[in-house]
Formats: sequence, structure tokens, C-alpha cells
Amino acid sequence: MNTSSQNIISLKLLQLAAILGLSTGLSACGNGHGSSTDVYFFSANDNTHSSELWKTDGTTDGTVMVKDIYIDGPSGPYGFISFNGTTYFSANDGIHGRELWKTDGTESGTIMVKDIHTSGDSSIQDFTTYNEELYFYAENSDGAGLWKTDGTSAGTILVTNISGNGFTVFNGEIYFSGSDNGTNIGLWKTNGTPSGTIFIKNVNPSCWCFNSEKLLVEFKGELYFTANDINYGFELWKTDGTSDGTIMVKDINPNGDSDPGFLTVLNDELFFIANDGNHGIELWKTNGAENGTIMVKDINTSDYSFPLYLTAFNGSLYFSANDGIHGNELWKSNGTESGTMLVKDIDTNNTSTLYGSYPANISESFVEFKGDLYFDAGDREHGSELWKTNGTEAGTIMVKDINTATDLSVTGTDNSYPRVLTTLCNTLLFNAGASETGYELWKTDGTVSGTSIIKDIWDGFMGAFSIPN
Repeated sequence: MNTSSQNIISLKLLQLAAILGLSTGLSACGNGHGSSTDVYFFSANDNTHSSELWKTDGTTDGTVMVKDIYIDGPSGPYGFISFNGTTYFSANDGIHGRELWKTDGTESGTIMVKDIHTSGDSSIQDFTTYNEELYFYAENSDGAGLWKTDGTSAGTILVTNISGNGFTVFNGEIYFSGSDNGTNIGLWKTNGTPSGTIFIKNVNPSCWCFNSEKLLVEFKGELYFTANDINYGFELWKTDGTSDGTIMVKDINPNGDSDPGFLTVLNDELFFIANDGNHGIELWKTNGAENGTIMVKDINTSDYSFPLYLTAFNGSLYFSANDGIHGNELWKSNGTESGTMLVKDIDTNNTSTLYGSYPANISESFVEFKGDLYFDAGDREHGSELWKTNGTEAGTIMVKDINTATDLSVTGTDNSYPRVLTTLCNTLLFNAGASETGYELWKTDGTVSGTSIIKDIWDGFMGAFSIPN
């Protein structure tokens, strides 16, 4: 494994360690699912019921536990997805193991759809909707495969025993990275039937995926992905759905792996990060042709800038990067070398280029809300807090210093560590920690006065969610 891959893995492990206890959720506005048209489902611990299913409409009174699924332990619901007016997720009731569940927002309407693995956990993940059905990865006593459901137990069936991930709808079919017990490992597609599940080519889409990344990305009528080929290593590939039309775009690193990541479409170009073996991990782009696949800018000329969390916003690409001078800070690019620039040096007091404000390092994503881009970032004065930007230096500001703790013997940190940023109609929800309440559910309208805790679910400074380490 090359150095860039090791660095990516090391950083990923550090970030995974930092987000233990993450409460993922699903918000909806006006789509009619749940008991309210405006509701956000999530997992929380109130110190009585452990990790269970909750919902909120953004108000204190409207933030309630939906159901105690596992009476004597944590059901740990996660993977929320809205489908046909109902929210589906994975949970463990302590009897059937981790299985497929659904909820309409009421206690009586929160039920297990099917016990897929009757002697263990079905390990459900990677939901996607296709042709009025919900598809997902699951395991039963016969092994792993692609399943689908119409919301009923009888209508929850195995499509194929091909084990896969990265399910992406493209040109009327589902594409994914899969394996049929080791014989055909690589790119597959399905129309939702066993006979319509086809092996395309022996190139295996893969990535060191962060929360905001997608394995397969549509661009100019084709799917783009990173794949490992025995002759070229990890490089950028594309497919039109046929074997002959599945080709490597460019051998970016002829002497090793270029490890493309964070594939993001902006202004008729596909941006990504890659290592050509000479400049380290930098920002690249492609128009789909080999000669149109180029490095945008060598941001860190003495090492590598390692751009992260690439996000298209207001005609530019935003990301975190280290130029070797300011540390990890907020950058943007219009796709040209001269138009790739530092937005703001948020942590001006850092004493080493190894540090910086690390934008979006905790939440692993930038989120657009009310014309601004929101993210977590930290400086020496305030710690990790909620920030926003309109793309200018002056318009890049801290929303609020949520955790103003001075006695760290009580809280252990002066960081609020905002994460799980999600929009609920005209409100931005997120998890954050404060000295008085611990790590709880917060909301903001983008102003200091409009940024407040929604409810102290676990009364006291412990909090409903685990504070990142």
C-alpha cells in the first residue's frame, strides 16, 4: 500500500474515533411522513431508555421518544431513509437482532418489517430507492445479498445473493460494487430481478469513503468511480453500463495508486483529489477525457494539501486544505489555478502548519442553508464551534460560541463539536455540546440569538449523545 493510502486510512481511523456515538438522523419537510409533515428522526439516550428512536419538529415539546424498541438495552436505530411516506431504518429489539424497521412517527406505527436473519443480525445498510421499492444490503443464514421491500413482510425479498455496496440508480438500473462469493468481483448492475442482475467488468469500485462521499458519481451520462486494476492500481474509471464502455479515464500515478476521492460535479467538470506521485494529494478535475484530466493547483508545494469534503456551492468548490503555511483551513476553487484560493485563515494563532481550524473535520461535510455554507471549525480562542461562509473572508464567521466552559475539570473540553448538520425546513439542526447540558440537539437560524438547544434530553452535563474524543 502506498503512502497516500496509508495517510488516508490513518486520518479516517482518527476521525472514526472522534465521532463515536454519532446520532445520524433523517429530516423531512412537507413530505407527510411521520405524525407531522415537519419532523426529524434520530437516535438518542435519555439515561432511562438508552439509545432509542426519537423525533423532533424543532421545538422542545415536539422532541419526544417515539418508541422504546429494546426494553432492556439500546436498540441503536440508524440508517434512516424516507420511502413512500414512511421512515425505514435498522434497529435491534433484543429478540430478533438487528433487522429492518419502519415508523410513521407513532409508537404503534413503529414496527419490525421482517426478521431477515432468524438466527442473528441482518446487518442492514446502504438503502436506495428504485422503481417504487426500497433496496438494501442484508445478511441471512445463507449469506449476504441485495434485498428489496415494498414495506410489507411478504414483500421483503432477496433479489440476488451478490454481496454489494454503493447502490446507485443510473440509466434505469442499480449499479454497485459486488461479489458473487469471489468469482466475479467488480462492477455490477441490476433491474431488480435475479435474471436482470449482470456482472459488467472485473474492476472493483472502492474508496476510503467519508460520510459525504459517494462510491459512484454520475457525470455527463456516465458513472465515475475509483477502482483497483491489477495493472494500474487505484485510478479514476468511468462506465456507460457495458463491459467495453467501462474504462480507466487516466493513469494519474503511473508508479502507484492515485487514490481518487471526493468525486464532485461542478460547472460541467468533475473534481476530485488524487496523488500523481510527484505533487502528493492535491485537487484535480476532469472533463471525461484523458487529456482533460489535470491537476487544478499544487496547493502545498512542499508536501501535500490533502483537500477534504469537496462541496459545490454558489458556482465554486469548497473544501478543507493545508497549503503548508496556514495549516488546514477553508479553501475554494472555480476550477482554475488562479481561482483556487484560501477563503479565510480561521485559526490565526496556530503554532504549526500541521494544525489549523480543520473545517468540517467533525461533521465530515459542509451543509448549505439559507444562502450560506455551514460547517464546524476550531480556533485557539473558542475551540470547535459552528461556522458559516458566503464565500468571502469577511463573510466567514462563527455563528455562536456554544461551549463557553472555563472549568474543564467538569466538561473536559471547551469545544462544542457541531456535527450531524441537517436542514429541517427553515432551521438547521445539529448536535453540539455545552458545559451545562452536555452533548444535545441544537438548532440555528444563522444568528447568535437564533442558535439554541432544542431539548436537554439527558438532563445534566452528560448529554444524549457521546462527545467526540
